[in-house]
Amino acid sequence: MNEQVSIKGACFIFSCGKTTLARQLSDRLGIPSYELDNIVWKRSLSGDIKRSEAERDQYLNEIIHSSAWIIEGVHTEWVDSSFKQANVILVLDTPYSKRIYRIVKRFVLQKLGIEKSNYRPTFEIFIFNTFTVSRLSVC
Repeated sequence: MNEQVSIKGACFIFSCGKTTLARQLSDRLGIPSYELDNIVWKRSLSGDIKRSEAERDQYLNEIIHSSAWIIEGVHTEWVDSSFKQANVILVLDTPYSKRIYRIVKRFVLQKLGIEKSNYRPTFEIFIFNTFTVSRLSVC
């Protein structure tokens, strides 16, 4: 299967279902899925390290020149090449009330240690996601 899929949240929107959809498509189609955050950051138990722009761009380039992939995230500027390479682009625009529910649920589950997080869930991030970025609905 040679599907190359880019999944975006409309207008820099968090908690619209990008990662869940990417994982479901990956399982169903049998192709790898990549979170853009994990292209930006090298994940390790001792702490995340931000890749240089050159490393990040090289990693993305390797992914998008493979035969099949799903990329999801909210990054925009440096991922243009993935849009040009994709044969399917999905833009999710989930209703505000559903996004708020997901943000609250995710925050609680992460604070309780029930849901994995690539970052330390703080109240500041929660407020930012809930009342700043997630209110964006118009580009």
